[in-house]
Amino acid sequence: RRARGARPARPPAPPPWALAADADSGDQRALAAYRARSQRMTAAELRRGPRRYEYSAPYQFAALWRRAFHQAKGVYFNRMSYIQIVFVAVIVGILWFQTPRTEANLQDLLGALFFVGVFSAGFFAAFTALMAFPAERAVIKRERASGSYRLSSYFMAKVLTDPIFDINYTIIFAVITYWLVGFRVEFVPFLESLVTLCLTTITSAGMGLMLSAQFHNLREGLTALTVMMLTFMLLGGFYIRRDLLPVWLSWIQYISPLYLMYAGLQIGELEGSYYLASENMTSVLDVYAEPATNDTLAAVGPAGRAYAERMRAVTGTLPDVIPGSRILDHRDILFRPVWANWLMLVGISIVFRVIAFVLLRRSYKKKN
Repeated sequence: RRARGARPARPPAPPPWALAADADSGDQRALAAYRARSQRMTAAELRRGPRRYEYSAPYQFAALWRRAFHQAKGVYFNRMSYIQIVFVAVIVGILWFQTPRTEANLQDLLGALFFVGVFSAGFFAAFTALMAFPAERAVIKRERASGSYRLSSYFMAKVLTDPIFDINYTIIFAVITYWLVGFRVEFVPFLESLVTLCLTTITSAGMGLMLSAQFHNLREGLTALTVMMLTFMLLGGFYIRRDLLPVWLSWIQYISPLYLMYAGLQIGELEGSYYLASENMTSVLDVYAEPATNDTLAAVGPAGRAYAERMRAVTGTLPDVIPGSRILDHRDILFRPVWANWLMLVGISIVFRVIAFVLLRRSYKKKN
């Protein structure tokens, strides 16, 4: 018990990392909340003495999330990144501008679809996430040595902040390219494709975080990430069919974010659509051809309808159409419902982040 006349213990001062979050944002709400909490501290809490962490895990997470959010704004919201995204999207749109949905153009359109996913949701997100931990390693080590916060609080704040900014670039790139190329922009198909791209972005960023936690040397991390991304890209389903892969390599497609991304994009683009059969070429898809109707012509897109009208002006008849669902059957996709690919992407994303946390924790334990 406190002796008569002794001065009561004073609450501890707020940590520097919490004050830094307020200073960066110009918002005093976190500091006011801390002072209010300090005033509510009971005498028993004040007499308890020093603990390993002076602040609760929710408070640590809230302060670290605010700091990570304001730091990420400076990293992600810069002019050159937006110029890069818009410039590449416009180039893609020019190369594949309003390509008609015909049997002859099918491989070209699928190539554009694959590139949109690989660039915006694959490489761009992964290489950005690779820079996450090396730049902050010295700061984390210093603040952790002073017992400021748990590593789990920092990690959760990091992984729940960066995806907000990662998908920003993906959405901008998808909106520009889908309208310029002439992909399906109906609400449901476009929303399915957008969800697929955003989940792939988050998964690719998780892979970048995993390698960022493992490699302290940025050059080594870049090498490892390049090898992984190129392997996933080559086995992504565009360059080689699944039935032609060796057995000892085919399993990689089950854990490849780019294969799952490409499968989801194909489902969103082909399911429920139609492609015009070409008169001057023969392929295995010809067995699925059926006579065109007003409903099927409405599903080939504006460029496809214009192409069909030109063919009717030349030949006097409309070309046959091939259902997109039949094309999907021929392509032999592993997970046919689009939501199955989403679940796989979510699972792989969680696994990547769990491994990243284990590697990060082991790294700091070794150094300590």
